[in-house]
Amino acid sequence: MKKILILLVFLLAVLIPQVVEAKTLQDAYDEIKILEQNAAKNKAKQQITQEEIKQIKIEINNIAVEIVSIEQETKRLKEEIILLDKKIKVKEQEIKDLFKYYQLSNGESAYLEYAFGAQTMSDFIYRVAIVEQLSKYNKELVSKMNQMIKDNIKKGEELKKKEEELETKKQEYARRQALLVDEMRSLNESYTEISDDIKRTKELLAFYIVQGCKLTDDLSKCAGGLVPNTVLKRPLKSGIITSDYGPRILSISNLPFHYGIDIAGLPIGTPVYSPASGIIVDIGYYWESKSGGMGNNVWMIFIYKNEYYTVGFFHLSTINVKKGQSVTSETIIGTLGNTGNSTGAHLHFELAKGARYVVGGAYGIPSNKTYTLYNDHLNKVINPRNLFSFPAVGGWFSTR
Repeated sequence: MKKILILLVFLLAVLIPQVVEAKTLQDAYDEIKILEQNAAKNKAKQQITQEEIKQIKIEINNIAVEIVSIEQETKRLKEEIILLDKKIKVKEQEIKDLFKYYQLSNGESAYLEYAFGAQTMSDFIYRVAIVEQLSKYNKELVSKMNQMIKDNIKKGEELKKKEEELETKKQEYARRQALLVDEMRSLNESYTEISDDIKRTKELLAFYIVQGCKLTDDLSKCAGGLVPNTVLKRPLKSGIITSDYGPRILSISNLPFHYGIDIAGLPIGTPVYSPASGIIVDIGYYWESKSGGMGNNVWMIFIYKNEYYTVGFFHLSTINVKKGQSVTSETIIGTLGNTGNSTGAHLHFELAKGARYVVGGAYGIPSNKTYTLYNDHLNKVINPRNLFSFPAVGGWFSTR
C-alpha cells in the first residue's frame, strides 16, 4: 500500500497543478475546473500506459515464440550429434575391419589364399587397392562427421547464449510490464478519487448556494462557523476495541495500515454520537474505494484547542444527519452497522487534522487548513488516541 501511495503522490505531483485555495464561491468553481482538467490528463495518461502494456505483451509473446524455436533447434542438434556419434562408431569399426583385412592381405596367408584360390595376380592387387580406397574414404567420412559434431556443438552453444539473452530480455520486459500495471492501477485509483472529489465538491457548492452564498461572496461569512470545543467524548456509550490504529493486514482488504480504530461488541442499531460540536460536511452511501469500502459513512469537522479536525464514521447502518447540519456531542450521527467491506457490526472511527470537504474560507476556516483530496487526507490522518481516551485492543469501555 505504501508503494502504491508513494507512486500515486508522484503521479499527482506530475499530473495535477497546484489547486488554488478558494476564498469565494467563484474560486471554488475554478477549483472544480482544475480537477476536471486533472481527470482528463489522468485518462490520457491511462491510454498511453495501456498502449505501452499492450506493446510489451506483444514483445514478450514474440520472445517466447523465439525461445521455443531455439529450444526445438537445440533439441534437433543434440539428436543429430547422437546420430553422428553412432555413424562414426560404425565407420570406425569398418575401418578396423578393412585394416585387418589389408594386413592379412600383405602377409603370407594372402599368398596362400592366392595360391589356393586366386585366379590371377592382378586380381589380387585389385582387391588390395579397393581395400585401401575404402579405408581412405571412410577416414575422410569420419573426419567430416567429427567436424559436423564440432559445428553442431558450437551452434548449440551459440543458441544457448541467444536463449539466455532472450530470457534476460523477457524478464526485463516482464519487470517493465509489472511497473506499468502498477502505474495503471494507481492512475485508476487516482482517477476514481479525483472523480469523487469533483462530485463531492459540486455537492458542497450546491449546499453553499442553498445557504445563500453568491459567486463573489466570502465563504467565511456566508456559510456559518464552528464552535470551539473544550471537551471531547467517545462516539459510543460502550464497546470493545477490536482493531487499533497502525500497521496490520486486514483479512478482507489486505491493506498493510489501518487508519482508524474499530469499536465492536454492540448490536446493529446502537446509537453513534458526534464526539464534539461541529458541522457535518459529507455523507456517503456504500462508497467503495481503495480503502476497502466505507459503507454508509459520515464526515464532520470540529475545533479543539485551536486546531481543526475531521472525523469519519464508517459502516453505519443508518444515517441520522444531513450535510451542513450543526451538531453537538449529544447528536446521534447514525447507528452502528455492517455496511461496506465489513466482517461484523462495528464502527470504524477515523481522525485527521484539518478540515476535509471544506472549500477554503467556509465556516471561517483559513484556506490553508482545508482540503478535499483523499491523498491529502491520508497524509493528515492521526491516531484517534491522540485526542480520545480508548482502552487497549480487547479492552472494554462503558462511558463516553
